[in-house]
Amino acid sequence: MRLILLVVLLLHLRLSCANAEPPQAETWFEPSFSLTGSSGERFGSSMACSTPPGSSAYIAVGAPDYNEARGRVLIYTASDLSSPIQTISSSVASTGARFGTAVAFTSDINGDNKPELVITEPRPNGFSALVHAYLSQAGDSPYVLCSSTNMTTGYATEVLPLTLSSSLSASSTMIVVGSPSGGIINSLTIGNIMGACSLFFSGNYAVGASSSDLFGSTLAEIKGSNATDTDVAVGSPNTNSGYGHVAAVEQLGTMFTVQDGGASQRLGTSVAG
Repeated sequence: MRLILLVVLLLHLRLSCANAEPPQAETWFEPSFSLTGSSGERFGSSMACSTPPGSSAYIAVGAPDYNEARGRVLIYTASDLSSPIQTISSSVASTGARFGTAVAFTSDINGDNKPELVITEPRPNGFSALVHAYLSQAGDSPYVLCSSTNMTTGYATEVLPLTLSSSLSASSTMIVVGSPSGGIINSLTIGNIMGACSLFFSGNYAVGASSSDLFGSTLAEIKGSNATDTDVAVGSPNTNSGYGHVAAVEQLGTMFTVQDGGASQRLGTSVAG
């Protein structure tokens, strides 16, 4: 009798499992929009969104391989993503310049309550890299070129705007530019004094142990306890034959080790603060 009951129970369980609906995968995020570039331009290689977020926010998307890798940056508004409101290219970009490799919005320095824009042009084709600063303006094209400067070492491929600078001066802001091919990071200041815009080196920099370490591949701001205290975390994913390394740079001068990686970890491939 017990054997018969056990067989009946097993058959019931088997039928129940067979008729049960498979578990549904839980959806965490649904894409709210989709942007597509042109063939081969590597649209989306870099991207930045202005703050505060909302319908008036700008989205900058880099396409560094556009037009034989001369590059371009497309500006969208969050309220209308159907087409870009502005397309920015470099007036000096030659084949392979890769304008738009890195893009970043900074704090407002011209008093219109809109962020400014920074775009790098690595120019790994025998020319020194360029960093371009753009001021926001009224009209159909929200950005106009403010100033450009040459990077003397390496290809400028990373840009980090420092939030602390917005509390120091309403008419200037600081950025950090990483040039991993040269193993160096530099700080630059964008100034807008009495309508005269400038982009210049702040005199602070840090150099990795070796250019082959790719020091400066990734950057992140580490905020201190007050408005004038900030460090920058710098990734060197190729240090020690790919072990990787992350260092913190105090006020862009003194470095100390945060962490070293293990074999083939490539620690520092990405960092966030």
